[in-house]
Amino acid sequence: RLRTYGSWYSLGIRLGVETKNYLAIAIVPTGLFFAVYVIFAVGFGADFANYSLYIDFSSYLLSMWFVFVAATIEELLFRGIIFQALIERFNQYFITFAMALAFSLLHSFNPNVSYLAAFNILLAGLLFGLMYIQTKSLILPIMFHFFWNFITSRFLGMRLSGLAPTESL
Repeated sequence: RLRTYGSWYSLGIRLGVETKNYLAIAIVPTGLFFAVYVIFAVGFGADFANYSLYIDFSSYLLSMWFVFVAATIEELLFRGIIFQALIERFNQYFITFAMALAFSLLHSFNPNVSYLAAFNILLAGLLFGLMYIQTKSLILPIMFHFFWNFITSRFLGMRLSGLAPTESL
């Protein structure tokens, strides 16, 4: 039985002093991944000669909004409502694994998802669950989820859960 929640706070949407720390925690690892990716690309001879620096900001803002909304909805569903209803009855680490598995299985319906992608999504679900357990807030998992998805799909042009990016830098 799912509980009826009376506020965003009870779902784990807690904005406070620690929110800026969560933002840094979400941005730094994602930025490091981006930097390592670029270093490896240059090191292995990526051709940037025909690289365009033209950026359609309206397109990026729109995609940023969609990625943010998707990450927020997924985190509210998996680490918010369902996770919090089940944690009252079961061990928090068992629920973290179960929700990460459900998270991965849901994404496996996307076209072109490989076994490796599904496994990586499972690991991401575990990470997001542990972030929630540690902070008791969905802000960090939402931010990390958003930045990871946005940078990997829009900046690096990588597939996101099997979905091809429409445009990247």
